[in-house]
Order: sequence, then structure tokens, then C-alpha cells
Amino acid sequence: MTAFSSMAGPAGNIPASDIDQACCGSSILAQNLYPFSGGTNSRDVTIVTKGDIANTTATSKTILDQETTNQAQNEAQPWQELLPLSCTITTTATHQPGDQAQAVSVTVSEHCNVFAYTLADVQQQATRLVKQVIPRGYSLVRLSLLLLTASVTDAHKGTGVLTIQSTAFLAVVPAALRPYGFGGK
Repeated sequence: MTAFSSMAGPAGNIPASDIDQACCGSSILAQNLYPFSGGTNSRDVTIVTKGDIANTTATSKTILDQETTNQAQNEAQPWQELLPLSCTITTTATHQPGDQAQAVSVTVSEHCNVFAYTLADVQQQATRLVKQVIPRGYSLVRLSLLLLTASVTDAHKGTGVLTIQSTAFLAVVPAALRPYGFGGK
């Protein structure tokens, strides 16, 4: 039969024959022939938690995102506008949640694809498209563009989507200035 001491630590390491008495009736003898051993004092143990890794990762990611954005903006030409960065993040840790450790090192790396467009190209393409749908008898005076969203659709192909709201200001062309639609006079 296996027995355990109810006293914690080394105080529970009792010598042989410390238990030696009748138990549960006169025909049953409770006795420890060997000393109890292995009792140790309690100690504090530091365990790595999911929160340790998650908090360190989040803090590092925030710093990396800002540094990456700043670097991309510094490298962009003055006439270029950046799309939101398309990034892949890799995280490694020296310990996993549940491991006993005094410290854990977390490495967060970020690889980003930077995509840019020029406002002049967007304005030129929008003007070309609007001119194709202007009714006869009108001319384009001014085109106002409002960028609603910008996103990368395929980082590998380098494609993205700009959603633009355009407002075209048109003028009526007087009949005397309109070109004739026939080949004669």
C-alpha cells in the first residue's frame, strides 16, 4: 500500500516505524517499514503564458508597423501615393505557453510589399473614362475626384483597387460651335 504525508515539505519525511499502531480494529496493524522521503519546501515557479507571448508580439508588431510605414513613406517619390502595406508577419518564441522559464524571447519579423500610384495617372485615366460618356453638346470643364478606398488585391501580381467618386462639371457647347455630324458643309 502506498502512503503519503499530509505535512508539506521536509517535515513530512518521517522516519521508519514512525507509524506503528493498530488501526481499524485489533487485527490490522498500520506500520511504515521505510522512511518517507522526497518532501521539499514549496518554491515559486515562473511559467510562460499565452498572454506573455501575445502581449510581446502585439507591442513589437505596433512598433514594426510604424517603422515599416515610415520607411515606405521616406522611400516614396513626392508624386507617389502609397496603398496600405501588404505584410506577412512571422513570430517565434524561445518558450511555449506552459514552459517553466524566467524569461521568454519573442522575435517578430514583418515582410511587406509596398505599392504606390500617382495622382496624375489616376486623374488622367478618370478623365479619359468620363469623356467617353459625356453626351453630345457638352464639354468637360473640370473633374473632381475623391478617393474612397485603396487596397492591394494581389501582392504577388502587384495589383490593387482604388475606389473613386468622381464629379464631372460640364458646360453646354453652343449649337454654333458644335461640329456637324455629316461630311458636308
